[in-house]
Amino acid sequence: MFSTPVICFLLLICSLYTTAAMGNAGCSQVCTREYEPVCGTLKSGDKLMHCSFPNKCLLNVRKCKHHEDWSMKPGVCFKDTKNCRTILTD
Repeated sequence: MFSTPVICFLLLICSLYTTAAMGNAGCSQVCTREYEPVCGTLKSGDKLMHCSFPNKCLLNVRKCKHHEDWSMKPGVCFKDTKNCRTILTD
């Protein structure tokens, strides 16, 4: 009926369409409510931002969704940056 190259081409088109439609859907957004805080640090230009995240999973979701290069260490930050509340709810 269909030749192998035609079937392969159709599968390729379908997979590309699915990937494009997903956007940031590839980022896991399901995290547990465990409270194991981590201090996230992000260098933005010449400034460092420090934000305490409730757990590693939530920091990783932020990194993935916004393509940011956060580093982390266990525990809450000594002092959070002023706009952390916005970062944590975005």
